[in-house]
Amino acid sequence: MLQTFLPTALLEMLGNMRNKSGPKPKPLDVRFMDFVEKEPMSGCWLWTGHLSKDGYGRFGMKNTGTVGHRWKALEAHQVSWMIFNGKPPTGNEINSKVIDHVCNNRACVNPNHLQILGRVENVMKGRQ
Repeated sequence: MLQTFLPTALLEMLGNMRNKSGPKPKPLDVRFMDFVEKEPMSGCWLWTGHLSKDGYGRFGMKNTGTVGHRWKALEAHQVSWMIFNGKPPTGNEINSKVIDHVCNNRACVNPNHLQILGRVENVMKGRQ
C-alpha cells in the first residue's frame, strides 16, 4: 500500500465507505490507481476514469458531510496530490493556491508532474 498523508476529514469519509454486509472496499490509493495508465514516453499517469468537459479527471468518493448527496466527485489530480503529498497548502482569497500540471496535460495525475502555484500565477502560465 502507498504511504498516504490524508486529511482527517478525508479519512473519515473513506472510513464510512465500507459496506457493512459485503466485502471490505479497496483502500483509496489502490482504487485510485485502478484508473491510472502510466504513459512511458511522457511519464504522465493518464486518468482512465471519467473526464470533465474541461479534460480533468474526476474521482468519486462517498460524501458523508451533506444530507441527500451520497457521492462527491473530486478532481483526480487533487486526490493524487493528497495521496502522495498530503493536504495542499491554501493561500489568501486574492491568490489562493491551486495544483498545477507541470506537463500541461489535464488528464495527468502523476504526483511528480504536479506543483502548487498561486491562482494568478497559474492563469498567467496558461496565457503563455
